[in-house]
Amino acid sequence: MTQSQALSGAPAPNPPSAPRAHGVLGAVLGAVLGVLLLTSCSGTGPATATGPSGVPGQVTSSTATAPMTSATGTSSSPTSSGPAGAVKPVGTGELTHFQALRGKTTIVDAASSGLARYGTSASCEVPAKPCYSAPYLDKVARIDLGAPPTVPGTQTTFVTGHANRFHPHDPSRGVFTRLQEVRKGDTLVLTTTRGRFVYVVTDALTVPFDKLTSTPAVVTVRPDTVVAISCVIPPDRRSYAGNYVVVGTLTASNPS
Repeated sequence: MTQSQALSGAPAPNPPSAPRAHGVLGAVLGAVLGVLLLTSCSGTGPATATGPSGVPGQVTSSTATAPMTSATGTSSSPTSSGPAGAVKPVGTGELTHFQALRGKTTIVDAASSGLARYGTSASCEVPAKPCYSAPYLDKVARIDLGAPPTVPGTQTTFVTGHANRFHPHDPSRGVFTRLQEVRKGDTLVLTTTRGRFVYVVTDALTVPFDKLTSTPAVVTVRPDTVVAISCVIPPDRRSYAGNYVVVGTLTASNPS
């Protein structure tokens, strides 16, 4: 991927080559491939969807959306230093686990289901329009854009997961529902089949759906960076209020 690209959210083997309208995530892969992709935040009624364990859940927001640097601004938060360590070379492997931590407190602890690929889904924000959506409610997925964590790296790693406004206290029905509690200074830990990667959160942002592709924090390609995306659940839980984006910078890595 190169500069000026956008992200969005659900499973997708092959990104489309033409822009899609509405809350999209795009990518420029290789040379000059500009791609816009729809996010998978669905905010309407209880549609049934099942996680890997077969647990039915309401339609959730499994967006692969990205952080934004203006509109709603950066979330303020207490700082907490991540685990100390050195950045060591780690080969390319696929994501198996994702954690968000604040000191000794775990905010998100989730297995990964593999890749979120571009396609149609009941949880896509716009009915009948394809998007990037995590395959399961209770697992995160790496968006099929960018690259998995690796050292040395050249691209951003994008991770998405469902948020569920109907069941906000049940991670089995919305693994990324609590992502919106993550703040600057918190720690992200990604585990792959080749090693473990520790990131400090440098940005935590709420991004309107229609601002995704114009947000520098999202479209700028950065090595040694992870971007985690889901939907924002407001206090009244009546609808999803944009995307919540967490950006982390690598501070330590160890091969397995």
